[in-house]
Amino acid sequence: MSTSSTRTRLTWIACVLPLAGISSSDGRLFKEVEQIYSDVHKLQKLLHDKLSGLSTPEAVYSVFYSTMRMKKRYGGVTHMYQLEEDMVNIANDLYLDLCSNKKSIKSLYIIAGESGAYLVLRLLKFMNDHGVDLKNGMPDTFPRLWYNSIYGRDEPTSSQSEGDIHIRYVILIRPSLPLPQGFAHAFWRIIQPAFYQYKDSNIEDLPCRFLWWTACETDSTSNVVIDMTLKGASCRATKMSDARAVGEKLEQALNIPPQGDRRREFVYSIMANLAKALDYSSNDALRKIEEWYKGDHDDLANYNDLVDLHLEAQELLGSNVSTDTTRDAFRKHLKSIADNLGMPAKAKWSGHQEKSQIRDRVT
Repeated sequence: MSTSSTRTRLTWIACVLPLAGISSSDGRLFKEVEQIYSDVHKLQKLLHDKLSGLSTPEAVYSVFYSTMRMKKRYGGVTHMYQLEEDMVNIANDLYLDLCSNKKSIKSLYIIAGESGAYLVLRLLKFMNDHGVDLKNGMPDTFPRLWYNSIYGRDEPTSSQSEGDIHIRYVILIRPSLPLPQGFAHAFWRIIQPAFYQYKDSNIEDLPCRFLWWTACETDSTSNVVIDMTLKGASCRATKMSDARAVGEKLEQALNIPPQGDRRREFVYSIMANLAKALDYSSNDALRKIEEWYKGDHDDLANYNDLVDLHLEAQELLGSNVSTDTTRDAFRKHLKSIADNLGMPAKAKWSGHQEKSQIRDRVT
């Protein structure tokens, strides 16, 4: 379409593969790392197929952020130097894409693996502190703000609420950084990228509706990657055993029954869980939500908020995150949803789509 006013708003799936991609000099790569690549691609396909196959299908646009995979030693000196460069360049690319396309993005999903997942966690915090503002993405500004954000020396330039940026789901496959190997290990104190000192991340108050992450359950002493530590209690984030388990959750979240008795049963079941998460206490927001969902809605996007509240309720009811803080956060989110029922998400994103020299896009 020729004008921005008539351009179709898209659902974006942004995939960030392991940075400084390595294919290894002998054509083989550690099984753990190859599995991360495979998991990101499988979840992207599942999500793309589910969203574009809805009874009211969404226009879906998938994009992979990556560099050409080098035939070098994984964890070697070249890998580390390229990793340090990509940590800035790819973060800048993704951020600029969001700034340039704010009004044309209906909803954003992010899938990332290994060091790409590390980058995404840092970028979510960056967006909390600086918003999605083109001036902060400029080449003479972004690197300084970016590293200050990673190192905890940040001075936020703007406040960013969830309603201002519609990131629905974030999926992190094995958030980690490559373990130095060979000469990189021997001279680690000299060549270590500074961000390796910041391997912890807080999952509270991230600007997304829900976050899943996977970690290695069977081998906590990997000789391939250094796993990140995700801290904090949140009813909008949960650790999963593997990508298959995440895929099952996605299937459930995106499987809205057809209109009629099955739809009503679906809504009733969710409302019962929401009430249980509130300890069956009286709640005006819950009553307002229940009243609004009594009728069928043709646009399945109307059920996204209800499904995402259900994910939060399941976390509160089935895990160790239930605290006064998380329950208060759940009540505030419930009220926010109730106050905006039937209204479009704030700050729908628009702009143009430009190719970058270091990105590989898939539609």
